[in-house]
Amino acid sequence: MPSIPEIFQHILPVLQHPNFLNRSLAGAEMPFYICPYDIAKQTEMEGMIRNLITQLTAKSISVLEINLFDLILDCMRKNDDLDWEIEHEGECSQEDMLSELQGILDVETEIIPAIRERRGAFPHQILFLAGIGACFPILRAHVLLNNLFVAVSDVPLVLFFPGEYCQVPGSGATLELFGRFRGDGYYRAFNLLETRV
Repeated sequence: MPSIPEIFQHILPVLQHPNFLNRSLAGAEMPFYICPYDIAKQTEMEGMIRNLITQLTAKSISVLEINLFDLILDCMRKNDDLDWEIEHEGECSQEDMLSELQGILDVETEIIPAIRERRGAFPHQILFLAGIGACFPILRAHVLLNNLFVAVSDVPLVLFFPGEYCQVPGSGATLELFGRFRGDGYYRAFNLLETRV
């Protein structure tokens, strides 16, 4: 896995390239990109994301960053679920709590509309999604990616992913959160670290 400075040096030119911004780099596919990184470098990655936004903004490229952990907390607050869940956390099994939270935070009915709402409030040319690791196992990257096409197709989307994004012979690509938890499904997203302009 490349270091955070190496990731920065590679992806900054890609993110500011006209073919990335106009989505032609993705061809006929959705302009979804995954930027995998080592979870041990989380704090450094957060700083790199801020630096990317600063650098891109200086070049008049607008970026909207959505932290998915903050998003799910906001969804729970909006529906008055957060305090109740915290208060009753010890009253049910972990499996029941997880099932309840996944129901409350349904990707189609809660997460995607919340992303749409934030997108509508801030014009942008690139959408960054961060914080997916903090959402595990409530929100899974493969479920989010498989549903995002209804909310994001007009701008490139970059999911900063704490783990590995690799090709698996016979089953397509897979996300391995923290390098340990393999997600289900096939991903049509591009690995940003392998994207060339």
